[in-house]
Amino acid sequence: SGMLTYGPFSGIYFMIYEEFKNFSVKHLVSESDRALPQEQVLHAAHYIAGGFVAGTMAAILTAPIDLVKTRIQVFDSPAYSSITGSTIKIFKEEGVRVFFAGLGARVVWIAPGCALTVAVYEDWRKFLHRVLPGEGKSKQRSPLQPRNSPAMVIRHRPSGVIPQP
Repeated sequence: SGMLTYGPFSGIYFMIYEEFKNFSVKHLVSESDRALPQEQVLHAAHYIAGGFVAGTMAAILTAPIDLVKTRIQVFDSPAYSSITGSTIKIFKEEGVRVFFAGLGARVVWIAPGCALTVAVYEDWRKFLHRVLPGEGKSKQRSPLQPRNSPAMVIRHRPSGVIPQP
């Protein structure tokens, strides 16, 4: 039942978040910086705003699905035994407005968490890309790697992953 809510929520959330980042580069970043990679021109404020907007929209758009899921979980009744039957029952007995009841509380609960989560994720991703050597980058020692220990390079081969010193 969690997939009924979280699958669509995540799909909507990430679609809107990525579009917000593209919008930010196109409209909020100076013209001279637009040619640079996104991770070089976007900052924590962009990520927080994007996460908040995406979390808000995903919360609004998935509120009806969440209501139906919650009713099925809470009411152990044949009247709430299927998604379609539950949706029709709720609509006939309570109207369309009930699908969005409590929306303010839902947004206040979800949007700030989405904003903080994605901002921390993006900042850590940037940090790790800077400090950890990757494919095509110089093999400089990472600050996280002890001075006298050899770095382990992982190369992908058709037969599997082969560690090389």
